[in-house]
Amino acid sequence: MGAALAVGLALTGAQTASAVPVHTDSDIGTYTQRTVINKTSKHAYNKKDRLSYCDVSRTGATCTVSKSTTATRSIAVDLGITRSEVAGKLNISASSSVAISVSCTSPKLKKGERWSAYPNGTAFSYNIRSTTYRDTGVIISGPTTSGKLHAFSPDGGIHCM
Repeated sequence: MGAALAVGLALTGAQTASAVPVHTDSDIGTYTQRTVINKTSKHAYNKKDRLSYCDVSRTGATCTVSKSTTATRSIAVDLGITRSEVAGKLNISASSSVAISVSCTSPKLKKGERWSAYPNGTAFSYNIRSTTYRDTGVIISGPTTSGKLHAFSPDGGIHCM
């Protein structure tokens, strides 16, 4: 009878222990590291962001573009990285626009030709790499790499053509 009592206590102890929460994979903390890789940059103008234009009505005439406006700063994101994080990695502002004054006069143009102003700046191409880790440092997902992404940061200058 003494042996049966000892077994009963052992079972009761096991049941009590199972009520204590046990960490499972879903309970372990995780974090995701996202980085900008394969970054290239070059001075360029953004032909997708025409700031202003003028047309000539007769051959041999000139026209002047003059306007205060804003140029768009574009920053592509993917794999959960934020615009601010990409901007920081590219060393540019995360704001979406830049105030700019446009003023340029065309050479003599043919009737119907257009003189346009575009923002100058830096064009970037890059990829995002994302890797998810357990808080123990073990990789649980990735690394995953985005397709080629692009950004353009106006520098306040203009390109007229």
